[in-house]
Amino acid sequence: MAHYACGRGLSQRQACALVGLARNSYAPPPGGGRGGLQPADAELVARLRALVQRHGGWGFWKYYYRLRKLRVVVNHKRVWRIYQLLNLQLVVKKH
Repeated sequence: MAHYACGRGLSQRQACALVGLARNSYAPPPGGGRGGLQPADAELVARLRALVQRHGGWGFWKYYYRLRKLRVVVNHKRVWRIYQLLNLQLVVKKH
């Protein structure tokens, strides 16, 4: 209930007071409250998908360094988040 109130514009303190919940027992929603792709990620998603389509066997770090070489200045954690959301992980084959 407190999550709903926070989503509607109340502060965390006000939402907890409204519900009667102690503020130290309030936990953020699963996923850190930032679910899915953001509109600001659209260009990065397009570039990453183009790289994956062209070089399907590469791994995450190779894609990240190639983006850097293409002068896309982006944090590796942001690239990893998008990489995971697009399910681009390679399947590890066991011999």
